[in-house]
Amino acid sequence: MGKTKNVQKILASRMRKKTKWRRPGTYSLIVKVEDEFTAEVGALGEIRFASGYYVYTGSAMNDVESRIRYHRKNKDKLYYHIDYLLHHAKLSNVLVHKSRRRLECKINGDIMGLRNATPVKGFGSSDCRCPCHLVYFKKNPIRKLRRMYLGLRGETIKR
Repeated sequence: MGKTKNVQKILASRMRKKTKWRRPGTYSLIVKVEDEFTAEVGALGEIRFASGYYVYTGSAMNDVESRIRYHRKNKDKLYYHIDYLLHHAKLSNVLVHKSRRRLECKINGDIMGLRNATPVKGFGSSDCRCPCHLVYFKKNPIRKLRRMYLGLRGETIKR
């Protein structure tokens, strides 16, 4: 009987560790562009990126931590729209909200509503009805975004 309880504790511990890292969520990447450039972005064609800050909002309903790790890596093959921007620019900050609720479009809409926000039409929104999921700011919007994320119910992580 003692061995069974011990095995159950070990399995429960492993399950907690697994679920800690395999949680769904929404994230915003703040990308800094030092010098203006133009890039071919998949089916969108050529896009000019002015110097400043770009906020990309996405979600990962299986494992948000894994998606963030993917975006941090240098890639040879560019798959997502954001990969094309990250290929030429620097990831500055990441905000993550761990939740099973699909908040990507809501958060993105709130970001587009911020003062001095300029949406990049069609970017990152091929799987929804939003006009885009990439928003340009001349100055770093990190303070506004932190307040926005902290106002959400659930677990928010700043990196």
